[in-house]
Amino acid sequence: MVVARLARCVSLLFVIVLATSSAPAGDWRAWRGPLGTGISDERNAPTAWSETENVKWKVPLDGQGNSTPIVVGQRVFLTHSPAQSKARGLRAYDRTSGELVWKHEVEYADQEPTHGTNPFCSASPVSDGERVVAWYGSAGLFCYDLEGKVLWQKDLGKVEHIWGYGSSPVIHENLVILPYGPGLNAFVIALDKKSGDEVWRKEYPSQKSEKPEDYRGSWSTPVLHKFGDRTLMLLSLPEKLRAVDPATGEDVWTCDGPSKLVYTSPLVAGEIVVTMCGYGGPAFAVKPTGEGDQTANRLWLHERNPQRVGSGVVVGDYLYILHESGAAW
Repeated sequence: MVVARLARCVSLLFVIVLATSSAPAGDWRAWRGPLGTGISDERNAPTAWSETENVKWKVPLDGQGNSTPIVVGQRVFLTHSPAQSKARGLRAYDRTSGELVWKHEVEYADQEPTHGTNPFCSASPVSDGERVVAWYGSAGLFCYDLEGKVLWQKDLGKVEHIWGYGSSPVIHENLVILPYGPGLNAFVIALDKKSGDEVWRKEYPSQKSEKPEDYRGSWSTPVLHKFGDRTLMLLSLPEKLRAVDPATGEDVWTCDGPSKLVYTSPLVAGEIVVTMCGYGGPAFAVKPTGEGDQTANRLWLHERNPQRVGSGVVVGDYLYILHESGAAW
């Protein structure tokens, strides 16, 4: 089986597509998969399906959503906020049958701004195979075991931006790392994944807004990539792409080029890193050669790009993107 990703804010169904191979698929534990690339090593996956064709099971949802399901063993996890409710939570479904195994919800009573196309719980969960971490915006960051027990929770303050939030947490070694925000309260934080204790916190220049309606912010999820013998975390933030040490949050190299609004995750193709801002903003590629400012090593820059919201994917020598209209580029 492979998990069919929920369409942006249009699907009220949770659908599992049946692969033609009888072998079980591997885990898909994070937004855009194990490497953050959006590419699966699955074979014999279907390329077409309908209401009945190649569908293993489907479950109706009580509201729209933008988050991606993850798969861990025999569980499929999905963050979700029912329509017209104050509930924020995580649901665990049986991978084979679609049966709801457990769910946990909290209520956030205060007002939380967002855009009509960006329902609450838009951040996807992440897992290391033993625990699942889910971020519910102003309602907090929660860590569960696979059976639904809350291991720890963290109140990180209120998200205050007129378009809400969308970045997903990532796990690196013993850390859960989350780009918090955007808006008045914007920073990147690393927590111990077992205890929830804060390890480091960084507020990068230009990340924070002066008012909730500022056209500034990042909804991008970081990508962890090994460059040589060193793993770096790529952060697409307003006005700058940053490659930071995930253990400390300190810059290793940076590159100018992003606009004040960033929606997509960075892409890695060998030694080349591509950042696309979305909503017609700029896109560029850089081939970093060391540390410090790498702007001079940009390979190309498009001041305006047709990319809207979704992150692209690199296959071979080409980068593919999909417009909200359904047109592929």
